[in-house]
Amino acid sequence: SLTGSLELNRSLDLMSERVNTTYSKFKANQEPISKLYDQINYIVNPESKPSNDFLKNLDRYINVKSNTVTKNTIDHFHTLRSHLIDFTKETKTKLSFDKMDLNFFDSFNLYLQEVKGHSVNTVANNIKKLKLFLNWCYDREIIEHQKYKKFKINTIDSLQVTLTDQELMKLYSIELDNYSLKKVKYMFCFMCFTGQRISDLKKLSRSDIKTNENGNLVWVNHVQKTKEPLIIPLNR
Repeated sequence: SLTGSLELNRSLDLMSERVNTTYSKFKANQEPISKLYDQINYIVNPESKPSNDFLKNLDRYINVKSNTVTKNTIDHFHTLRSHLIDFTKETKTKLSFDKMDLNFFDSFNLYLQEVKGHSVNTVANNIKKLKLFLNWCYDREIIEHQKYKKFKINTIDSLQVTLTDQELMKLYSIELDNYSLKKVKYMFCFMCFTGQRISDLKKLSRSDIKTNENGNLVWVNHVQKTKEPLIIPLNR
């Protein structure tokens, strides 16, 4: 027999046994196939298993999500990352999956409100993003508990300020000499007239303006948030 073949066969048998055991467990629990794929990959290639380093896994999560969510959402996760780093410096603590409990939540919540000066709703948004990341880690067995599920902040209904039609047209009619202010005014008014987000307006190009079957101009907006095309009628 070839040198080392017995050891290789034992290793393959052990690997096969672990894969079969893992498959049976996932089948019995009806767990997601993506999680099964990760676990089998870790068995076959142990070096692919992510470390327990909190920030490295957060970076990995952001990288994975960058192809499926909007740039604005990714920016929010980068902001969360910065807040977490600043929090560890301020409190002289180290981020750890084991410490993602209510004690951490109380400290981080207090830090964001009192040190960063964030509103309750802004803090709630950061906590929501953190829980999404921790859920992702739990699905991949990077974190072994779900104490973070208890993280909760009650948001406050914010004041919705709106313009009347008369106020909007008055703003539109104002003559401005400053080019930058004039550009901002027209962008804002165009958003009000079309009901679209600033992120969609920023990517508007001439190729998005079409003529429909009735000969009217329309904006074919591939909405960044939903990825679905939206037909918006325009005036000439």
